[in-house]
Amino acid sequence: MSLTRVTSVSLATNALLFALKLWGFLMSGSVALFSDAMNSLLDVASSTAVLISVRVGRKAPDREHPFGHSRAEPIAGFVLAVIACVLAVEVLQESIMKFLTKHDHEVSPLLFAILGVAIVSKLAMAAWQRRVGHRANSPAVLAMAVDSRNDVLSSLAALAGVTGAAVGFNQADEIAGLIVGIIILIGGIRIVRDNLDLLLGRSPSDAVIHAVRGVVAAVPGVQGIRFCRGHYLGSELHFEIIIACHGELSTAESAQIADNVRVAAEQVPEVNVAFIHVDTVEGPHHYPELLNVLER
Repeated sequence: MSLTRVTSVSLATNALLFALKLWGFLMSGSVALFSDAMNSLLDVASSTAVLISVRVGRKAPDREHPFGHSRAEPIAGFVLAVIACVLAVEVLQESIMKFLTKHDHEVSPLLFAILGVAIVSKLAMAAWQRRVGHRANSPAVLAMAVDSRNDVLSSLAALAGVTGAAVGFNQADEIAGLIVGIIILIGGIRIVRDNLDLLLGRSPSDAVIHAVRGVVAAVPGVQGIRFCRGHYLGSELHFEIIIACHGELSTAESAQIADNVRVAAEQVPEVNVAFIHVDTVEGPHHYPELLNVLER
């Protein structure tokens, strides 16, 4: 399944769920359902932004963007996460105000049906988005999967609130609204952190670095690894590697070893691009000031 398809289906699903929840809120006045409807409204905005960012992020490099457009996805994820945090504050404020004032609760079987549809559809969407996001290494789609999982929790909280109100515990609705607001806030903070790391050039995990060093060291002609570091450029992982070879090798032989190293490094599943430089065993290190910083 393509990234465009999963984001398009997510957008349509979120729009339908928002309409259903808003209708249920207008009929019942349930603050829990209002909170869940606002969460779905955020999902509509996020699905739209992700759809745009996926199309932009997968564009080929051009003259103005020689390293491609992969930062579009984490930028979209970061902006939407900030919006989620703002929305969470609004939901919490509404829930607290309802908690402090008396108001009527109108509960009908339709509310349970709406929330049941929301829970089942979001469980299916979360599994699909997670599978496609991992396969395509898309931070935006993976963020959507986290959000869909959180949507299940928020709908379950709303269901508990509506159920409580139905049996006479009216404040259960407001408590559920508070829980939904907290779920939205925690999810937003987490996605802010993850996407900010990508924008700031986060280093890959130790396991990926060790895997790259292992395949590079195994290339014939490589006498040592002088320098090996990686960073995320948006959703892409780039590596810079300096190897040491014998000084008596010809330029053509050194170039062939460097190309073999590049191919080996880029065969590590997480690595998109590797840049290789060749030192001589007898020569000095090119970046001595970074040896202690990058030592693993």
